Amino acid sequence: MSKLDLAQARHGHRFAFLRASWPVVLAWFFACMVVAAILWALTLDSLERERNTLRDNSYAQASSFSKTYARQLARSLEQINQITLTLKYYWQDTRGNLKLEKQLEHGLYPGSNLLHVSILDQDGMLVTSTLAIDKNSPKIPDRDYFQAHKNNPASGLIISKPVVGLRLGKVVTLFSRRLDKPDGAFAGIIVVAAETAYLASFSDEFALRKSDFFAVMDGDGASFASQIGKDANTLKTVFASRPEFPGDAGVLGMPAVKFTDMQPRVIAWQKLDNTPFISVVGLSEQEIFAAYQSTKNRYFNIAAAVSVLLLLFAGVGAYLSARLAWRKRQAEEIRTAYHLAIDGAREGFYMLRATYDKQRQIEDFFIEDCNGRAAALVGRSKEELIGSRLLQNYSGTFAQQVLAVFSKAMETGFHEDVFRVAAGSQLRAAWIHRRLVRSGTGLAMTLRDISEAKQQEQLLSDLANIDTLTALPNRYWLMNFLPQAIQRVKDNGSQLALLFVDLDDFKIVNDTMGHLAGDMLLQAAALRLKSLVRASDHVVRLGGDEFTVILEQINTLDNVSHIAQLIISSMSEPFSLTDGQVRQVHASIGISMFPEDGEDTATLLKHADQAMYAAKKSGKGRYQFYGVPR
Repeated sequence: MSKLDLAQARHGHRFAFLRASWPVVLAWFFACMVVAAILWALTLDSLERERNTLRDNSYAQASSFSKTYARQLARSLEQINQITLTLKYYWQDTRGNLKLEKQLEHGLYPGSNLLHVSILDQDGMLVTSTLAIDKNSPKIPDRDYFQAHKNNPASGLIISKPVVGLRLGKVVTLFSRRLDKPDGAFAGIIVVAAETAYLASFSDEFALRKSDFFAVMDGDGASFASQIGKDANTLKTVFASRPEFPGDAGVLGMPAVKFTDMQPRVIAWQKLDNTPFISVVGLSEQEIFAAYQSTKNRYFNIAAAVSVLLLLFAGVGAYLSARLAWRKRQAEEIRTAYHLAIDGAREGFYMLRATYDKQRQIEDFFIEDCNGRAAALVGRSKEELIGSRLLQNYSGTFAQQVLAVFSKAMETGFHEDVFRVAAGSQLRAAWIHRRLVRSGTGLAMTLRDISEAKQQEQLLSDLANIDTLTALPNRYWLMNFLPQAIQRVKDNGSQLALLFVDLDDFKIVNDTMGHLAGDMLLQAAALRLKSLVRASDHVVRLGGDEFTVILEQINTLDNVSHIAQLIISSMSEPFSLTDGQVRQVHASIGISMFPEDGEDTATLLKHADQAMYAAKKSGKGRYQFYGVPR
């Protein structure tokens, strides 16, 4: 046979092999396609779950903010109501000789105050005011609110639509109350003009993004005050048309056409009892999902890269399968490729063979092979590690624990865990992911350093659960922890106390000394609260000047009263603030008990909040159990 015939026979033999092996070759591509399909399905499912989580969190966040703003606004309105009632009393008690100008001179109305008070007689003429009065000061007998008070002795507090103040020159909302003569005849009115900044004053519990907003509106959709991004204290609204809010409270997504800037938002609202006001919070979906879009792009890029790698892997696998069937010497080539792969891997890789004692019990493992990363994890070279025994690298109790885990993996065929590296261990990592798979008479083991991932995980947990100002757990932590605490107490048949702590006079410190002093006071108050409770109890900052204390395993109400009195006494001690200035505040505390005052988180918080307001109404520096007068 000629050389040409031999060559043709050789090529024909190879092509015949390929025709016989095509199912194996195609199997690689089919398997990789299946894996790629699963990868994309998992990627899309993960993205969908993340998007749903973001959406649910945004709904919960918007609802929480609207309720918080509603509570703050209610307190502001109550302050205005008390001002009008107090002035009415003093007006009648002094028989009309009350002078607001003198009160202003004595500092009862600080310059930073956003409330301006005036008293007008029965003819609508200004009598006294915290604003300057001159001969050109207007009379207002024809105003609707003036006529309403004049014609109705029981008109109470009337809230008017926002107007430009005639003397102030700013947009204000007017709150007015009737004055009566001793015989009950109409004597005039008290008018409190609140600037929009007063109604739009929201605690810095959250930072508004560029397109987020909160607003004070009424049932007709009129805006009394709002803040859009950093643009505060205006009547500006982003609604393209009059919004409708079904029910007293709720949260829903609104499409882009509902807004002037064509951005969809999550809208939450809360109606204030006995007022026309509705607190409204809007969170921009575009900004909510900004991070999600970045994550989506990253996931898609990773999935695309892995898909390309799978395609390449399929090609390599098909090629290697064909080579393996064609030539028996592929074992050495595969071994070489294997070492190239594992030596460049981020994981430490070991091949271990079990050694036995005379009773056929595993006494150690012989390290047959490893990669460079595996050697680096224990601070040794690859050459030193290969050929040594496993327990030579460990000692004491940890060595016995390692042997027990590896022996169990030999018995079951598989073991996977994550563990924190003990102090004194040779492993040069804080956290390790370990995977053991039985292979013949030994084990294949991978070790991966996951310290950075664990650190990031802890950091994210802290960011979500810890208040950055006081380092106390925050509201989000409380809403996750309290149901578990309730369940524990329920299982033990004991009691739990929830103390709602509000710092009286905190707003005065903030207004007169600035936010830096207010922050220092909150930090000091947090430290005092932590020092008063047991290690098993918890102190939480809800936001602003509100804290919650959770007392578990309570035996008697006297224990709770004791803690409450300690808190009141401690908070009344003066605080040293900026520039050596000292300020004193008081604490009002509302207490709800499980199970007497509620069996769930929302009920206990609500009742503690109500009890706190009851305590505050009875005077500063007091505590009140829910439903129990004290």
